[in-house]
This record gives sequence, C-alpha cells and structure tokens, in this order.
Amino acid sequence: MEKPVSLRIKIKDLKEISYSTQITHEILDNFKEENVDMRLSFMVIGTPADVTLELRLFLEYRYKKELGKPKTFFSLACSTTFGFDNLDENSELITLGENESQIADPLMIRLLNISLGTLRGYAASKMAVLPINLIMPLVDPKKMIETAKKAGDIKETRLPAIKKRQVKKSNNSSN
Repeated sequence: MEKPVSLRIKIKDLKEISYSTQITHEILDNFKEENVDMRLSFMVIGTPADVTLELRLFLEYRYKKELGKPKTFFSLACSTTFGFDNLDENSELITLGENESQIADPLMIRLLNISLGTLRGYAASKMAVLPINLIMPLVDPKKMIETAKKAGDIKETRLPAIKKRQVKKSNNSSN
C-alpha cells in the first residue's frame, strides 16, 4: 500500500515585485486585440536555510506594430513564497538547493497554479484602471513546465530540477 503524502505547505509571502504601464496615444488610437501579444515567464528560487521556495511570475503585454519591433506597454511581476513542513519525509516530491531545486511535476503544477492565481489578482487590479480592455487568459501550468523542458530550462533528473533562471512562455494572444 502506498504511503500518503503528508507535505504541509504554507504561503509565507505574496508581493508585487514590479509594475509598469506605458500606453501611448499610438496604442490607444490604433488598438486592436489581435495585435496584442502576452508573454508569461517564471523563475524558481529555493532557499534551503529557510525551507522556502519562491515562485516569481512575469507578465508582459506587447503591442505588435505593422513595422518594427513589438512594444511592451504593460508589465507586472509578482512573487509567491511557499514554506514547507516535514520536508525530510517528502524528499521524493521536493529537494531545495541554493542553485537548483528539484520539484516533482504534480507539486510544481500545484504551486504554479497558486502563483498564477496571485498574478491574476494583481493583474486584475492593475488592468481595471487601464483605458483599454486587457484579459489574462487561462494558463495551463502543465504546459508551462513542458515548454520549459523543451527549452532546456528544466533538466530531467530523478525529479525535474528547475534551474535558478527565468523560464519563458510566449506568443499567447489575449482574446
């Protein structure tokens, strides 16, 4: 019989790291949803001494011009820090390291889901006052992890180890 998982997780901290909006008259006068590109990325930072894992999410909306490079007009970064109890009993799920943390996919999906909800809340409060209608679409954390694996940002080991660097998912239109 399989031993039940008893990892206890606490949200230790939620915070906005940065926010910027640069909506120009050019964007306002010519705004079309099909010209908006959403970019979403994440970074994982393990702190073994504190038994915490911080997930930073970065959201960016860019406006694609007919000619030239897309211009970022909205960016938001936020952080969710998780604390863990009885980590030693659950080393098959998560191992924290200074430069690399190993997290089983099912746990990483749950943590990303919680962090995405935090990001969505921060984004909704910022977007509510904008003169244009932006929507953050539903995001599948499993696909974010798969994209990171394909890009080589996640190494395949006993557990999928996530390096301490930014993992990007891009080219999602906001509809």
